[in-house]
Amino acid sequence: MRKTIFLWLLIAAGYFGFSQEKTLVQSLLLKPKAGMKLQFENSMKAHNQKFHSAANKVYVFEIVSGEKTGTFQVAWPPTSWAEMDNMKPNPAHDQDVQNTIAPKIEENEGMIFSRRVDSVTHGDNDWSIPKTQVTTWHIKRGKTQDWLAWIKKIKIALDNTNDPRNSTIYTKLMAGTDAQVILISRYKNGWKEMEPGYYTPLKDIYTKAYSAAEWDEYMKAFNEFVEKTETYLRVYRADLSSK
Repeated sequence: MRKTIFLWLLIAAGYFGFSQEKTLVQSLLLKPKAGMKLQFENSMKAHNQKFHSAANKVYVFEIVSGEKTGTFQVAWPPTSWAEMDNMKPNPAHDQDVQNTIAPKIEENEGMIFSRRVDSVTHGDNDWSIPKTQVTTWHIKRGKTQDWLAWIKKIKIALDNTNDPRNSTIYTKLMAGTDAQVILISRYKNGWKEMEPGYYTPLKDIYTKAYSAAEWDEYMKAFNEFVEKTETYLRVYRADLSSK
């Protein structure tokens, strides 16, 4: 916990430096202590209003399904390793985190670093969309690029049909025991987008773009490369995020 909060302080203090491609994303998963959810929310809201303006934004999401229900995800806008090298400390900010937020946290999973993969992303990457689904694919060792190649074929098929789905692909950095590819599906029109029939089935789009045999190969690749899938729903908490 202590190491994670320390790293949070460094990252949240702000970025200064030269321009570089910004596809690196950091986030924290924070679970409030039992009976302290409201106090945690109030502290997070006050802290972000005081220290995180439009120039140093943070986005706060609440997980509403699965084992992580009730956990909050705090995410910082895309940056780069070079910008992280130029971070400057903000003692007042750091002390506020330690005094008002840290005491209300029961557990966390440490700082998560991910890289957005624009070449396989379909959509506008709008973080303020109220409802999203996060899917994590645990990939067999050495097969990440193979799996991304299949995802790129899906992106091309969706792009060519102007499909309205909105999804962003990330690869998790320093994932530990296995490689992970993360799909964030953004639902501008709400959870109803998950209903069968709301969109043209992906299989139909893919088969029309390539062939039925190619779809079968895609499914074989999924079974070969993806060892485990985890999914949860989350909502954007605009009330707790930067204004």
